[in-house]
Amino acid sequence: MVIMWLSCAPSITSLAETNPKKVIANQDSLLAANPNDKIIRAALIVAHLTIAKTSTAPENSFNNVLALDPNNLDAKYHLAILDGHKLYKRGDAPSLWKALKSYASATVLIDSLGEAHYWMGRVYEKKDSQDFELIIEAYEKAISLEMPPAVRSDAMQYLSQAKARQKTFEEFWK
Repeated sequence: MVIMWLSCAPSITSLAETNPKKVIANQDSLLAANPNDKIIRAALIVAHLTIAKTSTAPENSFNNVLALDPNNLDAKYHLAILDGHKLYKRGDAPSLWKALKSYASATVLIDSLGEAHYWMGRVYEKKDSQDFELIIEAYEKAISLEMPPAVRSDAMQYLSQAKARQKTFEEFWK
């Protein structure tokens, strides 16, 4: 006689996506009971990343991911983007140069994503709106990579505007 026992409770992996707050609320006890369990650590990372997607202050979630996995590229990428945004908003020349550095480091961390290139284009425009070569190159690179549809749409619009300004500028100086 074989007895099968099936649990109706969701796995921690699926719970990390469907109810990440519950998983995070139990993080300390989960880690205390299973300090080296890779599945639990992975689920906690997914839970923190899931919360970061909708958070108004995602830095904490990304830092919590790095506490669990100091080499997590997703968290490092998003922290670099957030750092670049803070510097971009300041708008002064030294901050814009630092923003470029943050966005550039994001492009190295995950080279298949275009959002950092988009923001580099925005920085180039803010820094020097006539630096058409760098502006256009950044937007074209961004568009060639994976991006959220809204960011892609913005990048295409900014690219079109930059090309139109470049054309006007070149025609003026003929």
